[in-house]
Amino acid sequence: MAFQSYSAEPMANSLQDQLLKAGLATPDQVRGTRSNKRKQRKAGKPQDNSVQREAAKRIAAQTERDRALNAKREADRMNKETRLRIRELVLAASTPVEGADIPYNVLHGNKVRRIYVNAAQRDGLGAGTFAVATAKGRHHVVTMELADEITALMPDYFVYRPKIGADSDAPNDAENDPYADYKVPDDLMW
Repeated sequence: MAFQSYSAEPMANSLQDQLLKAGLATPDQVRGTRSNKRKQRKAGKPQDNSVQREAAKRIAAQTERDRALNAKREADRMNKETRLRIRELVLAASTPVEGADIPYNVLHGNKVRRIYVNAAQRDGLGAGTFAVATAKGRHHVVTMELADEITALMPDYFVYRPKIGADSDAPNDAENDPYADYKVPDDLMW
């Protein structure tokens, strides 16, 4: 089997060279075409305006989605930081109290929760100097100043403020009370 040798000639000339050899184009036309091609490459490919508009719309929509997602993430992060700060405040303000054996009922949502307090805390809750806040799933007795600070930081955080005096739901009409003339004896046992 013999190997054929191939010539070193180029396989094919460019179309412009072929047109020149065939006499179908002049050297000036070839130079003009090359010049036009170079100018087009420098300027970039001309694009259709509708394609550019669609691309701009897609980019704008994606940017808006990204902005909304970033805003939501930032709000979630701020909410989480605020909740952690409130939790730290509540845990730092509440200390275990000796003799906390008096049950005290707190309305949390639509459920009644029972916490145990001592006599001083019970009196403070009745007088309106203490409130109840949650942290780590437990209810803690805190001062009313801390309860106001928690509400200022996050209005929807659970803080139970006992209703006293004019804020109470109980009717306070002494003139309309049908049992005002009857005194309740001190030794009455239910």
